[in-house]
Amino acid sequence: MPTPFKFLGIAVLTAFLLIELSRSYRMYKITKWKESFLTPIYDWLYMTLVIIGLLDALLHKEKLGV
Repeated sequence: MPTPFKFLGIAVLTAFLLIELSRSYRMYKITKWKESFLTPIYDWLYMTLVIIGLLDALLHKEKLGV
């Protein structure tokens, strides 16, 4: 993969992590719930499973009769 695409991927991932950590910190300040720092992990897992489900549905469209 060319270097500009690697840099762009790293920049987007860093921005996503900063946004998620700031959101978790704000949630912690409001609720004082230490598990709020697990929110980014839950979000990542949820979105990964949604994307896998969408790809699976698109790839097996003919088999399902849709």
